[in-house]
Amino acid sequence: MPKVLDFVIREPNAWLGRTASGLLIGGVGEAWFSIEGAPPIICCGGLRAKLDPSDGERIRLLDALVAALRTIGVHTLHAGVVCTDEAALILLGDSGSGKSTTATALVSDGCHYLGDDEVLLRESAGALELLSFWPAFRLTERVLGAFMWLRSHLSKADTDPKWELRTAEAFPGQQLHSWQGPTVLLFLARSAAECSRLAPITLSEATGLLIAQSTALGLDCHPNPREHLQLLARLAHLARCARLELGREWLSDPIGAARRLKEAVRSLSLPPRQSEAS
Repeated sequence: MPKVLDFVIREPNAWLGRTASGLLIGGVGEAWFSIEGAPPIICCGGLRAKLDPSDGERIRLLDALVAALRTIGVHTLHAGVVCTDEAALILLGDSGSGKSTTATALVSDGCHYLGDDEVLLRESAGALELLSFWPAFRLTERVLGAFMWLRSHLSKADTDPKWELRTAEAFPGQQLHSWQGPTVLLFLARSAAECSRLAPITLSEATGLLIAQSTALGLDCHPNPREHLQLLARLAHLARCARLELGREWLSDPIGAARRLKEAVRSLSLPPRQSEAS
């Protein structure tokens, strides 16, 4: 492997360094990939070839590239994004809050999607832009009981508790690579009630919840946390914001629940302070 001359970025999970002839990407105590030449050749494990890594290597490469993207103003947000004809619905919440369930139901009812768990955020030509990051959805066995028609589009590693839904195969033509336009922030939580409940929240609540779903901000080595925070604040300011308590209907009648949510979202309005400033 070539020698690292200096580091572009160094984070707990990954680092990116410059070499005399290109770039070197790695993790704790080891190098994973080097990128050299023009057109670039990616070398992995001593092999010079087109990149066709295993699942584990793909995740390592993504970790490193996401770290590098922060240096050019592209930041991550722990969220799913599904797009109706009118707006992008940004689904936020802790793991297990129902992002994948909600996204799968909405896409099954004809919505487009960027992803179910992670999205990239940047400023582009003066506007806020959402970018697709990882298109495949990941579903638990319990959730799959509500989507039996998708079983033929699943794969699963023996050590992985979740199934991976091959979305390009299950929902051909429905993936979007980016979105610029109206947005709705939906902060998800599960409820024991039969029916879901949608309730508007304030701008300050939405901003705080967005920050909570942006774990990279906690890194001491974050190259530009102020820029990241400004993007999140701008997203909250421009969006309609609500808390969505998911009832049991999302597993008993997912398509019906998705249609009711789309109708409810249309009635959401911007809080007064946001409306006046827009």
